[in-house]
Amino acid sequence: MTATPESLFDRSIAARIGIALLNILLPGLGLIRLGHARQGGLIAASALLAIWLLAGIAMITPIGSFAMQD
Repeated sequence: MTATPESLFDRSIAARIGIALLNILLPGLGLIRLGHARQGGLIAASALLAIWLLAGIAMITPIGSFAMQD
């Protein structure tokens, strides 16, 4: 499904807002909605992987503080 310049203007404002809200929820969902499942899935999976990696790193690192240690 290739987007031609004419088909870019066929979407209503509500459809554009819906696609933007999907991308805010999880990057890549808007692409999946537009029919680009492979690219959208890769973006969504990489966003989830980045979140899980950061959460895992936060779990194993010691809590940092500027408080004096005795």
